[in-house]
Amino acid sequence: MFLFGEKRIVGIDIGSSAIKIAEMKKKKKEFFLENYAILFSGKEFSKEPLFSLKEEKLAHLLKKALNKAKITEKKISFSLPPASTFFTTISMPHFSQRELPEAIQLQASKYIPFSSKEAIIEWEIIKKTEKEIKILLSATPKKIIEKYEKIAEFSGLILFSLENEAYLEAELLGKKEYPLLIIDFGGKVTNFIISSQGKVKSTFFIEIGVEDFVRALSEKMNLSWQRSQKMLFKNGIFHPQIKESSQAILEKISFSLERELENFKNSLGETIKEIIFTGGGTQGQEFWTILKKDSKKK
Repeated sequence: MFLFGEKRIVGIDIGSSAIKIAEMKKKKKEFFLENYAILFSGKEFSKEPLFSLKEEKLAHLLKKALNKAKITEKKISFSLPPASTFFTTISMPHFSQRELPEAIQLQASKYIPFSSKEAIIEWEIIKKTEKEIKILLSATPKKIIEKYEKIAEFSGLILFSLENEAYLEAELLGKKEYPLLIIDFGGKVTNFIISSQGKVKSTFFIEIGVEDFVRALSEKMNLSWQRSQKMLFKNGIFHPQIKESSQAILEKISFSLERELENFKNSLGETIKEIIFTGGGTQGQEFWTILKKDSKKK
């Protein structure tokens, strides 16, 4: 994210079940958190993510959160959830710097599951060998970009930048020389980002989040959504009374994780050396201990 010359900016994340806002103020050469706000959707057991709401409704919720936090700055930056963008790794022969962009654009249509004319396509070289280069290709549907632009317009805000969350998390958390895995456990979706040297090397997601655990607890103990949520956050993600239900959810996560890590290893010949947990949906060490027991691989 380029913030040169900016003294204050507001970052906004419209997640699957909440809108999160952070107001940043520049002091000397660094930005510091000055204010923040979180607005939960309150949609109990809803299968649809918050972003599925109409632009006008999202703008209303956004203005509500901004007013409650008394944030008056109009210049904002939206973060795109990783799931909103299609990511894939492709192999290409060596081209000159002038020829490579055109060659990638021609190849992109073979991999993107929607029309390349209706997408914003970006790419980055993530590995070079004597025979070929490996490229991380990303494509975001233009209609998603346009929706964010409309939300900003209806909210009376100035859209300063729009960047995928995977790149932001890699830049902040994935600066090690070796590949590490960032697990972002959200309300409805869990994102997995493989990064090294602050750059994304691979990313994938599964449609399982903390709400699945809340739902399991609610159904098992016949509790309201609010009580189940409080109990889960207080006692941890693996509550004893929903052991069987949680185990089924963990098995799905474990299966997807092992498959994708194996694909990453086969594609780039690299293995994960470290795991970082982020997001408000889990207690990292506890979650990893349970997941590792369920997995055949460490």
